[in-house]
Amino acid sequence: GEGNIVGWNHGAEQIFGYSESEVLGRPLTLILPARYHESHLAGMARMQAGGEKRVIGKTIELDGLRKDGSEFPLELSLSDWQVDDQKFYTSIIRDITERRRNEEKIKYQASLLANVQDAITASDEKFILTSWNRAAEEMFGWKAQEVLGKPGADVFRSEFIGIERSEVFRLVTETGVFRGEMIQYKKDGTTIFVEANTFAVRDETGRITAYVTVSRDITERKQ
Repeated sequence: GEGNIVGWNHGAEQIFGYSESEVLGRPLTLILPARYHESHLAGMARMQAGGEKRVIGKTIELDGLRKDGSEFPLELSLSDWQVDDQKFYTSIIRDITERRRNEEKIKYQASLLANVQDAITASDEKFILTSWNRAAEEMFGWKAQEVLGKPGADVFRSEFIGIERSEVFRLVTETGVFRGEMIQYKKDGTTIFVEANTFAVRDETGRITAYVTVSRDITERKQ
């Protein structure tokens, strides 16, 4: 109940870099960056006085401090229990560095997709559309909500220039890439010339799991 560490498992050793003997009896602020110390101590005092338990039973995210001085994002779930007249707190801590990194990567990719001028579309291995960026909406005339979940063949009415459609599929599946030009019909029926780059995405076993196409309107260049 005094905020000192009384239990420390192997997982905590791996996450924070301290052995159990190094932390037992020391304050929890040892593994928190200095900016959290004041609010942590205030929260402990509040709970000791029987005040509001704002974090008990909830999962929160904050930063932890390793023995080597580096910080990392963590997820914390806190519960309390009592023996005689002494209160204890159990913290379940998870290092979410990789998850945070993936979230940032997803945000970056989403921003990239939204702001590039080329149309970027994707479908799964069955050619069902799974991604359709803002440039694709402007280039082809369909909003994302109109096409996502539909077969690409229902949306992409096109004529390849200088190559048969069957040869395009063969190239993509065998070599993993196709680069070429086509005449593309927009939603309103008008046509544009498009330069397309299609890539096959494979999993660790080599199985194709998705197709991504980057399309550029080259109508003006063709004219």
